[in-house]
Amino acid sequence: MMSAVSAAPATAPAPPAGLGAWLRDLGAVVGHGVRLWVRAWPLLLVIALLAVAGRYAAGWAAVNASAVNNALGWAVLVLAPLSMVAGIVAMLHVLRRVLGAGRGSDARPCCRWTARRSAGRVGPRSWTCVRV
Repeated sequence: MMSAVSAAPATAPAPPAGLGAWLRDLGAVVGHGVRLWVRAWPLLLVIALLAVAGRYAAGWAAVNASAVNNALGWAVLVLAPLSMVAGIVAMLHVLRRVLGAGRGSDARPCCRWTARRSAGRVGPRSWTCVRV
């Protein structure tokens, strides 16, 4: 008589195959971030300090403006997070230059984005990356 359950020996499940590769990739990303920070830390620190100073200045100005008009105080208070966002954008711009510096001064982009529209098509253009 045959049993519905097979007699195969139970084995322990193997660890995920991609765990080692995932940890290697994680280390590479963190290492790349550290290298970028080391290359540009003085300028990034200055931009971060200016952004924080702008945030505190906007808060101070909002308190003083609210003595004149409550709505004016709220309008000035909006500048506080905006100064932090502007600082982050400026830091990303600096890191973009640092990343480009590693490719040499004659570095060209890998592709050029061009807008193409099919003949007779009325809808929006489709953007394609053309290798240069």
